[in-house]
Amino acid sequence: MKEFYSIGEIAALYHLSPHTIRYYEELGILTPQRADNGYRLYTTSDTWKLNVIRELRQLDFPMEDIAAYFKNRNVDSTIEILEKELEYIRRQEAFLKDCRDSVTRRLTTFRDAKTLPLDQVQMLRMPARPCFCLHEPFSRDADMDFLVRRLQEAHPGTFYFIGNRQIGSMITMENVRNHHLHHYHSVFAMHPDGDELLPEGNYLAIAYRGDYTDGNARCIPLLLSYLEEARLKADGDLLELVWVDIHTTGNRAEYLTQLQLKVKNI
Repeated sequence: MKEFYSIGEIAALYHLSPHTIRYYEELGILTPQRADNGYRLYTTSDTWKLNVIRELRQLDFPMEDIAAYFKNRNVDSTIEILEKELEYIRRQEAFLKDCRDSVTRRLTTFRDAKTLPLDQVQMLRMPARPCFCLHEPFSRDADMDFLVRRLQEAHPGTFYFIGNRQIGSMITMENVRNHHLHHYHSVFAMHPDGDELLPEGNYLAIAYRGDYTDGNARCIPLLLSYLEEARLKADGDLLELVWVDIHTTGNRAEYLTQLQLKVKNI
């Protein structure tokens, strides 16, 4: 076995950059000797520390905490840092469970999308649905993306774009009846922690594929005709929920949108 190793050899062995190794030296963790030519020389008293650093960095421990541990390393401090490791693992387990549940919901959305009835009005009984809302008028798809991003920034970590059928926009019935079918006044994202509520009740729903302009122009009259024939009246805004959009496919023919309108008897 060699007694001394160059910074290049250590960097190659641990898949680190020389800059990172020098940073460990600045923190006081590594204390290499110097050759006559001034080059750093590392011994096994340095390499075991790199083993510990690698393990703790895999658990996302800050380098400052790791440096403090090396300065006061004993059984009690080792127990403390292992307890911190365990807590980090628990948080990661919870995070991965949330990720798994999120992916499962997205897959369900796409599978349900393949069997969702199209261009047919249905009556749905919907529970109260908490949501986050941003009340700001807009009329373009690009504006909605921007507003939803602002909503996401206001509530970080609460919802996602791909495969999320809980995101939508609202149109007043006055605009609907005046054929202003793309004059929206709000965007929303349903979430259990939402501070606003889409109320419980009976909703007429109709879904369509393709472009929003053509789809709304085709399906909103069907919704209004059903409303009149069934002797019902609107009891709120028209909701436009996005199931499949530009975030999921580059083929506009695959876009899937569902319109929902809360109704009550005349």
